[in-house]
Amino acid sequence: MLKTGSPTNVAVALSDGVAPFESGIFYEVFGIDQHRQGLPTYDFAVCAAGAAARS
Repeated sequence: MLKTGSPTNVAVALSDGVAPFESGIFYEVFGIDQHRQGLPTYDFAVCAAGAAARS
């Protein structure tokens, strides 16, 4: 079990063609701070394989 005071690094690498809903699941699990409920904290980042980000 992780300590609630020490965040764990989590990075999600996305590629072209990933559906927004599926990538949103990672945010729901790792991106929302829920330490007040006694759950572990995460330092969450989204990464891309390409040189330029598109939105």
